[in-house]
Amino acid sequence: MNAQIINYADAPTQYIEVDGIRYAYRSLGKQTGIPIVCLQHFTGTLDNWDPIIINGLANERPVITIDNTGIGNSGGTTPDNVQDMARDRN
Repeated sequence: MNAQIINYADAPTQYIEVDGIRYAYRSLGKQTGIPIVCLQHFTGTLDNWDPIIINGLANERPVITIDNTGIGNSGGTTPDNVQDMARDRN
């Protein structure tokens, strides 16, 4: 994070590639402290988060929201069960 963004609507979608899979994420909030990593349900995307909740968390901590594998703007194959989702295997 270069500048402190505390409004989820202002957080740009960014991308990172891990093991050949491109993941979409948004990062906002304070630039210090332990980040809160927010994972959605199986088919939830970055746009399913309630901005009021994320903004409140971002006032106190760094917040990172992620599109899971194969969901939204992330690449790869979507796991069909929680165990594989936790492992993030394709």
